[in-house]
Amino acid sequence: PESNTLTRKFIDSAASASVASRTLQSAFDLGAPLIHGLPVLMDQPTVWTKSVENSLAAMGDPLVISRLISENMDTLHKLNSHNMLHGGGSDLIESLYKGGMLERGLAQYGRRRVIQVRGKGVPRGTEQLAPETPGQYRRRVAVSQAERVTGGIQRQFEAFLLSSKIGLWQSMEGMIPKQVAKQARKKGIIEGTPEYSKLQREVEGTLASHIAKMTGTVSMANLGLSPSRRKIISGLIMYAPRYRMACYGLMADVFRGGMKSELAITRLSKMMMAGTYYYSLTAYKLNQDPQLNPFEPGFMSIKIGNTDIGLGSAYMSVLNLLTQIVSGAIPLDNDKYNGESWWDSRNERLRDIASTGLQHLRSQTSSLTGTGIDIATGHDYSGEPLPESIFSWDAAKMAGDTIAPFWLSSVWEHPKSTYVEGSWITDIPAGMVGGGIGLRSMPSSSYSKAMDLADIETQKLAEEFG
Repeated sequence: PESNTLTRKFIDSAASASVASRTLQSAFDLGAPLIHGLPVLMDQPTVWTKSVENSLAAMGDPLVISRLISENMDTLHKLNSHNMLHGGGSDLIESLYKGGMLERGLAQYGRRRVIQVRGKGVPRGTEQLAPETPGQYRRRVAVSQAERVTGGIQRQFEAFLLSSKIGLWQSMEGMIPKQVAKQARKKGIIEGTPEYSKLQREVEGTLASHIAKMTGTVSMANLGLSPSRRKIISGLIMYAPRYRMACYGLMADVFRGGMKSELAITRLSKMMMAGTYYYSLTAYKLNQDPQLNPFEPGFMSIKIGNTDIGLGSAYMSVLNLLTQIVSGAIPLDNDKYNGESWWDSRNERLRDIASTGLQHLRSQTSSLTGTGIDIATGHDYSGEPLPESIFSWDAAKMAGDTIAPFWLSSVWEHPKSTYVEGSWITDIPAGMVGGGIGLRSMPSSSYSKAMDLADIETQKLAEEFG
């Protein structure tokens, strides 16, 4: 029916625009190792380091991925048999792949005009390229250079993910015989039987799935989602659904029991311990006190100028959500609720819990849908009201945030955020570098800045009267 065709065209167009926005925001940086690869870094730093080397090398050398494949065919065959070699980075660079809006836009911009050839003895319908004008030549050269850049971006993402999966499998496949034997004893299965071979394949599949989740990739086809549903989820509902489903899946495995629980608990506990160690060491090296209280501003972040920089990823996002819910759900004696008991401040706490949950859900939505929600509600995902005029600086910033790379957003995020004269000299570079390599980068909170200024004034008074 015509209505179904129109609906399908609308969904395709809206999804393509949303995916293009996501690609512009997240593709043009070096964030994969500290976003997709955060669990790898905390658990297998040697594998992570090698994967980063391959990733950077692949940006300029298309043969890096070919060498990875040819040198690790046996490992790749095992992973591929469980459908764990799909394009893991496609969430973040999806629009650069063949058929994506950005890829099609580049191709169209650089395309030469085709004309019909007419003349005696020329078959009807014969075509040839029209003579190239100087302007068309310049566009074609520009597109060629742009395609070199986008090709390097694709290879950078894919090389890191592929190298990580190879390294993780090779370092962890030694556990397969032990797991098979352990489960066989529990189920009374005899070695050498068809049931034993089936059990071994199940164990291999569990490990392959675990590695995919560690690298922030899941196959939506493996989840039973049809192509049309995958397009709707990816383009209109969730921001980077494969990545988020992988992270949430790894956390959910803790409660599934068996081998999945063992692997998930091991990975997440190592992430927590190694992350705390690396962060604390970095803070001490910079002569800063580690902020390990999740209920205080600047949790697990380093202060550079007037900017807080720390680890990002979906794991930190969930931890932040849980922290805010817990701080409202239990009677903590904190300044936010003026030390009141839970019962006396129950209405405010429950509102904060609900608001926190809604803000988290809003922050997970796709770019296009999220912007639509903001306009409909009159507030952005953090609860701030939208600008009254579409011609204001704030309106321009809001529009820019939907297409600009995350690291570039810090350029217009920080000038209005500082109370410290001249701090933009460190704020903007710190925000750009932090965002460019996948770290959390944000202006210090008003409360934190007020406390810093209070400390400065206290020290001045102490020196004056001491």
